[in-house]
Amino acid sequence: MKQATVVLAALLVLASVTVAGGRATERRTLRVGLVARPGIVATRRTYEGQVLLGFLEAERTLGVEGRIVYIPPTQDPTGALESLARQRYDLVIAAFADPPAVASVAKRFPHVRFLLIDASFKAFPRQAPNVAGTVYRAEEAGYLAGYLAALMEDRRPGKHLISAVGGFPYSGVTRWTVGYAAGARHADPHIEVRIDYSRDFANAAKCRRLALRQIGEGSGVVFDVAGSGTPLREWTSPFPASLYATDAHRIVAARSPYFVQFVAEQGGEPLLWLLDTLGHRTHGVGTIHVPEVPYLAQLVNAGAVALDPSDDNAIYFAPLVRDEIVKFDGTGATLWRTARGVFRQESDPRFVPPPPGKPRDLRVAYAIVNIAVALAPDGRLYVLGAQDSGATRLRLDVFDPATGRLVTTRVLGTPQAAVAIDRRGALHILNADSLLGQSPALGRETFGPPFSLSTLAGDSVSLAEYRGKVTLVNFWASWCDPCREEFPHMAALYRDFARNDFDIAAISDDVDEGKMRAFVQQYRPPFPILVGGGRMKGTYHYRGLPYSVLLDRHGRIVERIFGFGGAAEFSALRETIAKEIRAP
Repeated sequence: MKQATVVLAALLVLASVTVAGGRATERRTLRVGLVARPGIVATRRTYEGQVLLGFLEAERTLGVEGRIVYIPPTQDPTGALESLARQRYDLVIAAFADPPAVASVAKRFPHVRFLLIDASFKAFPRQAPNVAGTVYRAEEAGYLAGYLAALMEDRRPGKHLISAVGGFPYSGVTRWTVGYAAGARHADPHIEVRIDYSRDFANAAKCRRLALRQIGEGSGVVFDVAGSGTPLREWTSPFPASLYATDAHRIVAARSPYFVQFVAEQGGEPLLWLLDTLGHRTHGVGTIHVPEVPYLAQLVNAGAVALDPSDDNAIYFAPLVRDEIVKFDGTGATLWRTARGVFRQESDPRFVPPPPGKPRDLRVAYAIVNIAVALAPDGRLYVLGAQDSGATRLRLDVFDPATGRLVTTRVLGTPQAAVAIDRRGALHILNADSLLGQSPALGRETFGPPFSLSTLAGDSVSLAEYRGKVTLVNFWASWCDPCREEFPHMAALYRDFARNDFDIAAISDDVDEGKMRAFVQQYRPPFPILVGGGRMKGTYHYRGLPYSVLLDRHGRIVERIFGFGGAAEFSALRETIAKEIRAP
């Protein structure tokens, strides 16, 4: 968090300055401006994000009056810098690499101090004494990273190779890579260190491609000097939405029962997919069941999957709507298949006629059977399922993983529960609502990374401003057809609750500002629009749009919503929001 530390340090120095007024010396609130590119998010994973973290922390802890000004994508930063300088801000921080632009503005406003992050003092002309630059001892951090990388690589058999990727090979980057190589060769004089540069600071995908190539050529550790924060293990799901199970060596994907599309599938398609560590499909496991209505194949073949960490040759699958549990071996062959006799006669899901006056309201009749499956510490297979077709009561079935024999069953008698089993096989039933209501470390996950984005009017809005309200964070784009269907429902939802109880943060991920504004002009949403600038998917890693996250009053995630589920989805969402508002 080096940039964040520097921003705080700079503001601490300014905070100690007093201003003379007449005979007395009085302390006044410092006014600090930050000039940044649009779409900046407070995160340790990017250069600009670290700067914003430090800026927001300074506002919170030092009591400074802060303002963020975003540079329009097609303009240079001079106008934004001049705007803050004319308003006589005490300090203007430039969160971008353009020393000449900062120096030119500083020369015209000698009474305003300017700070450029991660730039040498040599980058500024001598006639700009009110400009400060910051230099980091990056080679020391790089040395430590290289030393540790070499120690890790020495544990692998065969050729020892580590690597690094960066943008341009200039001093701000090479001091990291030089330190990295020196530390690695101190730990292992014979290790090979490969350094590649994308020669592009704007397109993080280029560094990602370089890193993947290095991994493919045998690199055991990749040092990301570019600061792109792009996960190297992000891949396209083999299904419309997937559930994954992993152990030390395997990744298995199953169709997710939480997001089902009406997509026809042909017989012979794999039930599960085994993936390598890059997300590539290696081979299929099992074969799907094709129902009477092929468009319900996704629902019929969705379910829970589990791996046995003590047995590399075992994969367990429990479909959501079929009374069976299956054990496969590593090649995909069926080792056993068992049923609990929930139904006298098994039937496939089917469409039911829509209600009068609602011809597009598609409904499906099906029974929920299996909800979750896991290998417990006592070595037995546990399957959480429904005692009735509507899952108003739950049951827990215990199986012998070697034979598939049903050992015991316990009816839980509740529609919601968290179940835990210890090494002795003792069962613990926990109240789900109580667990979710605990602190972020023990209950709900805190949404992040926090954002600070501009509105269409140019004002800055941060995630912290929504704290104290139940909030729907919605990601959308003008080219997204489901987003167009969703916006009227969001507008109705926004009007249903008071602003001190509920709010919507609608973040556009459009790259084309003109198309974004045309969309807003057409739909005229009552809630404010925040500008993501096409950088949100890389930050929050959603699969597609629309994507929404409902937060409680403490900024913790209540639920994630993938895609647009129509009026029924928003009806359920409305009930969830009302429940969260009533919660203490």
